[in-house]
Amino acid sequence: MGTGAVKIRLLKLVKTVSPYLYLCGFVLGLLYSLILKFPAFAQDEDTPIPPEVMLVGRGIIHALDWHPEGNQLAVASAAGAWLLDADLNVTERIAGREMNALAWSPDGTQIALSSMGDCRLLVRDAASNERSFSQSVCGERLIWSPDGSQLVVIQDRTVQVVDLQADTVTVLPLPGQVAVWSADGQRLAISATDSLFAWNFGTDQLEWARIVPGYSDVLRWSDDGIIVLCNELSEARNLSSLCQIDPETGEEAARQTFIFRHPGERSEIRDMHFNPSGDHFSFVVTNQPEGALPNMHIYHTSDHQSFITPGNLAAWKSDSEIVTVATEHGALMNLDAASGDILQENVPFTGPVSSVAWSPNGATLASTGYGEAQYARTWNLVADTLEPALIIPLDQPGQWIRWTQDGDTLITEGLFIRDGLGTSAVASWSSETGSPLDTAKTVAPVDEAPAIGWNSDLTRQAANTPGDNIITLDDLELVTAGPIVKAIQWSPDDAYLATLSASEEPDLLVIEVWSSESGKRISTAVLSGVKEYYPAVFWSNTGALVHIAARTQAQDTYSIYAYTVESGLPRFQYVTPQYYWPKYAYSDDDRTLAIETLTAIVFVDTQTGQPYADQIPAGYINWLDWHGDQLAGASANGTIHIWDVSDLHPPAA
Repeated sequence: MGTGAVKIRLLKLVKTVSPYLYLCGFVLGLLYSLILKFPAFAQDEDTPIPPEVMLVGRGIIHALDWHPEGNQLAVASAAGAWLLDADLNVTERIAGREMNALAWSPDGTQIALSSMGDCRLLVRDAASNERSFSQSVCGERLIWSPDGSQLVVIQDRTVQVVDLQADTVTVLPLPGQVAVWSADGQRLAISATDSLFAWNFGTDQLEWARIVPGYSDVLRWSDDGIIVLCNELSEARNLSSLCQIDPETGEEAARQTFIFRHPGERSEIRDMHFNPSGDHFSFVVTNQPEGALPNMHIYHTSDHQSFITPGNLAAWKSDSEIVTVATEHGALMNLDAASGDILQENVPFTGPVSSVAWSPNGATLASTGYGEAQYARTWNLVADTLEPALIIPLDQPGQWIRWTQDGDTLITEGLFIRDGLGTSAVASWSSETGSPLDTAKTVAPVDEAPAIGWNSDLTRQAANTPGDNIITLDDLELVTAGPIVKAIQWSPDDAYLATLSASEEPDLLVIEVWSSESGKRISTAVLSGVKEYYPAVFWSNTGALVHIAARTQAQDTYSIYAYTVESGLPRFQYVTPQYYWPKYAYSDDDRTLAIETLTAIVFVDTQTGQPYADQIPAGYINWLDWHGDQLAGASANGTIHIWDVSDLHPPAA
């Protein structure tokens, strides 16, 4: 069916529903030709920024390092840098912004941190946490000299040497990915892909260089020589070995093979670390089989035995056989390197967060995760703790979470697609114990999946039959104006349903509001010229407004189109700068709408569509939720931000 025929069919349907809808469509078109559009504006120094009052979670983990005495673990993450005790309990937050690398000084009195976001190297006093050094240097690896006077900083294969006393930065004229110091601090071994170098600080000269296929990470400089990881991959052999390099000549002196794989089994070994005594080491294996998650191997050099645990980072505790492993989910585990037993475990709450929701009393926040971290969690904000109060494993991605009005129940929703089938599930959980209460699932071919809407306590369901525009609600049948039903959403008080239907080709969208008791249509809104849209319709908190997110011919980026429920007339349109649907949150009284954009959270007056002066600089926010004077944002880096929005500056009347 062509676009023109779809339009004619849709207009006929609209005219048969009510004699007033044709006139209403004309009025809508006229109003949209006059409506003001307010794109998100760039933030400047005069833009008010609501303060952040709490940060929950620790973000994706970038680096780990044990204190030389083995009593503290430093963690660099997307949410800052943290100190943990030996049992993995958080004791202190030492940096508030993302840190990509960190390292304790050899004597443990200082800690170096590097942030690639603002390209800053910091050195802090471990006792007072006061800054003792700062320099504009980016680094993804930090290596202290034995006497603690210098730092090697490596970023994008660039090797820089920072002298903390002279406050100088020297760029070495050779590439590098990993480096280790000699015991006297006079020489540096540097490895890059298939390359190994020795630099002499006494002469400021390159002593020797070897281009040898298979050399990768340089691991340690011991009395026996320089130890590097060697990988040999050919049609006949696939070996990983520890190679001993003569530090005077750069020639290979000995080799110990610890992994043999059959030809054709491609895999990569990286991030190898010896424990302090040298009798164990850890390494990460990727791409075996291709596409598999990384595995952390713990290897015993004495008997060539090993065990495997999920992980992508490891740090060895001094003077013990304990290794701390960070998993892909962001969890931390202390393992006994001899047996592989888990000694301590830190709950995994650093995967991407997909949604957040405040409890009715504002004391607790709930969140869901997706990807490899499919969990629902609650956070006791009254106790001001970083640990989640409740962790609920989900059997599929948690895309949405909400509370029942009494606060006793959590409801999660998600969609999982596998082998062409879509599984849509709605589940309820006790907010006190996390135990499951009820689950409803619908499995259907992806292109035939029905639109389903559940009321707040999951006692009533509205759903359409794929291929038609009839929605069944108990013994009622609702016939939508658009031939394809895309979404069904109940109002906050369950008194109404909002439906979104569309033409067969992206062009026309129809929002209709219905009484959930009588099935009577309350209002209709039509949006034409649609290029792309997010297939859902959303309610405001009070139930006075509904909105959709769409791209139109007139606006080639996503806009929020809001309508008054009682009349179906447009209330406002807000144009965002992004090509994906924006996340949003209404204030409790519906007066203000917070909208996530590419680089900031903006605030919009819902009476006029005018933006507030206030903005919150933020990127990669997956979900927003508002309660009272606080706004919560779910971040893609696994953290939840909470801002005080009590002092916003409304636009002038």
